[in-house]
Amino acid sequence: MWQQYTNERRRRFKACFESCMQHGCTLNDRLLPVPSQLPLLRKRWKQVVFGALFQYCHGLATQLAHRMHRPMAQPLHDVGFALLPVRL
Repeated sequence: MWQQYTNERRRRFKACFESCMQHGCTLNDRLLPVPSQLPLLRKRWKQVVFGALFQYCHGLATQLAHRMHRPMAQPLHDVGFALLPVRL
């Protein structure tokens, strides 16, 4: 299973890299805006760290909810559909 995942990831990366090279995109083009964004990063590094930490915690909670979920035999009744007017 793990081998399949890593092979698929390698294949996707290779396809993305080849597509980028066909269109004339270079690493220099990707790194060009970095120096102009460094002052913003220096000013707002706390927000960036908070965002990364929040994303990490959100990912953990999502995985936990996904793994703990047990489907119900009968789905919950949806009141919204009961309140919608019936069109004939």
